Amino acid sequence: MQQALRPLITVIGATGTGKSKLAVDLALALNGEIINSDAMQMYRGLDVITNKHPLEERMGIPHHLMDFLNPEEAWKIGQWLSIALTKIEDIRKRGKVPIVVGGTHYYVQSLLFRESIQDFEDKLDNGDYSGHREAITAKFPILEAPTSEILAELQRRDPVMANRWHPNDRRKIQRSLEICLTTSRKASDLYAEEAANNAGKSTARFSNILFWVHASDEVLASRLKGRVDKMIEQGLFGELDELYKLYKENKDEMDTSSGIWQSIGWKEFVPYLVAKDTLDNDGGTNAEAKKTLENELDRLKAEGIDKTNVATRHYSKSQVKWIRIKLLNKLLADVASLPDGGMYLLDTSDLSRWNDTVRDPAVRIAQAFLNPDIPNENLPKPTEIATLPTDLLKPHKKDMATDRSLWVNNTCEHCHVTAVTQELWNKHINGRAHRQVVKRKMKREQIELLRVLRVASSEAAAPADVSYKEASPDTQTTETLL
Repeated sequence: MQQALRPLITVIGATGTGKSKLAVDLALALNGEIINSDAMQMYRGLDVITNKHPLEERMGIPHHLMDFLNPEEAWKIGQWLSIALTKIEDIRKRGKVPIVVGGTHYYVQSLLFRESIQDFEDKLDNGDYSGHREAITAKFPILEAPTSEILAELQRRDPVMANRWHPNDRRKIQRSLEICLTTSRKASDLYAEEAANNAGKSTARFSNILFWVHASDEVLASRLKGRVDKMIEQGLFGELDELYKLYKENKDEMDTSSGIWQSIGWKEFVPYLVAKDTLDNDGGTNAEAKKTLENELDRLKAEGIDKTNVATRHYSKSQVKWIRIKLLNKLLADVASLPDGGMYLLDTSDLSRWNDTVRDPAVRIAQAFLNPDIPNENLPKPTEIATLPTDLLKPHKKDMATDRSLWVNNTCEHCHVTAVTQELWNKHINGRAHRQVVKRKMKREQIELLRVLRVASSEAAAPADVSYKEASPDTQTTETLL
């Protein structure tokens, strides 16, 4: 008989919805400690850029896996997972309740369930096929080739996985080929075997209950609109200046394609920071040129603010998509999950009613969940307490990563655009841009056809006694071909 799973409480949600505040409220009520699952908040300092919960609002609650990495360090998810699991057990041994919170939802999912693709790849990395990146690329130089060449080699070795990825998705194409090369197996076969081994089994590490804090679209859009202005007030540009100094001094030795260098609020301002550095260090610039540079600097700063606002909104939407496509599908499918997946939707649209609509119901549900005398079946149903549309508690669509029937790779012959799902393909061919390209192409073809018909009509109308030698060069060529 399988041993009963230990309970774990997790708080998830898009940026700006109040995850950190609820985690603190739960920790205060349950004698808990918090484990951070936000990949950017692991970095030391940089509180504004990474949007950390202010220290004075943490109410003395310990926050683990936060503020411990230097900016030049880049961690893999497996490193975070290993320490997070250790911290959870350590918190329990001290008689406290572990509470996981953060917006990097693929970190959360790898913690709650064993068999995610990322876990599987980490397993490969730590097994017989492990090795440093340098050693692997030295043995298989193709991995450093242009993306088109890597894709061609993957197509030759594993067409199923080659068909899975967009032709420009270098990282995933490279990773799939790396698995093929280092294991001498098709990556698609290994994933299929892993899925088959787990079919019908629970892969949950814990008995999971999740609180999804969410706000209406209108409210969240309003909150996020002023996010960058608030970051500026809190010292954003001071942090950016310090980070740029480190970047400038170490960019040749650091991997700037991952880690803190991918955080929203840094990469959007890089052009501004480079221009500012040029202006600060070019003392010989004449007054007119300096004024031009200053104007350009103002433009780049405003552009950085706009881009950060846009990126924040997009990130918020992607977080919700992960919950509704990845996490909900997994929770509902796993045999060990609580009824309806154990995910409770809490409405944070009206912050003036926080205690009534968010804190108090969450605390009551969590207390019942942790009470061994109350069966999980007796917990309130998520749909019973949700004040937001309960359709949110249904998966938005199937999870492409686990459903191979969704692996469709089409390239438009007119637009040269590739879509890796049927949904994206339908969206493209029904889109305005595609229709305009096709319309223009058809118009060109019609014009060319009319031109050919005119030429043919002109030739047919020519006198019948025209000699071969009197014919034009074009006519001679045509006659010769005929």
